[in-house]
Amino acid sequence: CSARYRTSKASCHSREPGNRPQIGSEQGGELKPKPVASRLTSLIRFSTLLSRPRPQFGLSWLERCAKKMRARTNPDVSLIYDLVFGRIKEADFVELYGIETNEFSAEVLKLISQAHKNCDGRLVEAALTLGFHYGFPDGLLEEVHRLIPLKWHSRHEDLIGLLQEWRKPESVPAVSEAIELKPHLDYLEYDDYGAYYKKCLWSLVAIGTEDAKAVIEAKSQSEIPELREEAVYRLSKFDEDADWSRNRKPMVPRNRAEQDAAVKSQR
Repeated sequence: CSARYRTSKASCHSREPGNRPQIGSEQGGELKPKPVASRLTSLIRFSTLLSRPRPQFGLSWLERCAKKMRARTNPDVSLIYDLVFGRIKEADFVELYGIETNEFSAEVLKLISQAHKNCDGRLVEAALTLGFHYGFPDGLLEEVHRLIPLKWHSRHEDLIGLLQEWRKPESVPAVSEAIELKPHLDYLEYDDYGAYYKKCLWSLVAIGTEDAKAVIEAKSQSEIPELREEAVYRLSKFDEDADWSRNRKPMVPRNRAEQDAAVKSQR
């Protein structure tokens, strides 16, 4: 007998078949159901067993089914980050997310719309992450304009970067709003050297219209030192930088490989 369960030889003999007590003998032979506490103990032991580390051989069939169900009812943001950080293969990601590869661009617009409806900054970040990997749909510009002046997310710089790449004249008011919003964004309190303003003004330079130049000129009179200094500098080089930006190929890739190739081609 194991010392884990019995401490003496006598107790071992007491467990032999001839010495075992008859179940229900003290209750007139009736069999009673297992107490709730015992069933709960069994469940706890079973869950502990499942939580033990086990060799990683990929996702099990049960895990795949569970993640598929979650993806169909609610976007599984963790799946997107698992893909981007290399914790999951792209084939597994596509299978678990539940849509075809050529549908992810439209999925970005769907996530952005859902984020706007629910005021969910987490979905904005997930949608942009998915877009930078698979590409952005054509109809996203209006949603980006709507998201920029809102304070419940923290992806303003990414959105401004998209407007810089797309270089649409109708984006000038949105970038101007983004500049005015900066003092009200708590997560940018660390930025006391004007990096956010620089990105906004670069977007206006990239757009390159007279309206964009007029906004920069107005900001050159700002009471905020960082904004005023950057606006004066950008205004002095506006024509030169606008021409360079106009001749540059937009970096709006279809996937990550094309994005990397586009970056190398600009060096």
